[in-house]
Amino acid sequence: MRTMLAVGLLTLAGALGACDAPEPAPDAAATPAPVTAEAPTPAVYAAATGIADDKPALPVAEEVLEGGFIKGGYHASALNNANPTWGSHGLKGDADTGVAKVTFEVPAGARRIGVPVAMGPTHGLLTLEVLDADGKPIASLMPGPEDYKEWKLWEVTLSATAQSKLSVEASDTGAEWGQWIGFGQPRVIE
Repeated sequence: MRTMLAVGLLTLAGALGACDAPEPAPDAAATPAPVTAEAPTPAVYAAATGIADDKPALPVAEEVLEGGFIKGGYHASALNNANPTWGSHGLKGDADTGVAKVTFEVPAGARRIGVPVAMGPTHGLLTLEVLDADGKPIASLMPGPEDYKEWKLWEVTLSATAQSKLSVEASDTGAEWGQWIGFGQPRVIE
């Protein structure tokens, strides 16, 4: 019995001594790294180029936005356009529809303007026109299947008669994927 008691005391002393010993370092391979939630990095889109930023802009005289058209309403994939823009990619995205008519003052002697344009890849129900001061069409945009997914300059020759004002009118009647249109402040090209 004394032997059993001595062995028991030695075992107990060893166990108590182990409690005072420093804790062994964790095995890095066995311990998983802590998981931290990181916010996704927002996409960075290049600035739009070739939209005649170096040319004089036509001053805005009036704007009428109906339905889903808003200022700056274009999909981010069209590249950044730092100039004033109007478009149908608003709170509902591609599902936004409506009409935008923005009237601009035309400086004397302007013969050709450039209108920055961007639109979604599905543009069967989108229209864009430049109208003279009487509301008659000067030009209508007819994009090809791959055109205008990024900001591009649509060049329009003005009529021979003196124009003091003109309007850019966009219509979006399509609420499906890829159906949105945006246009920017026109520039005097010539």
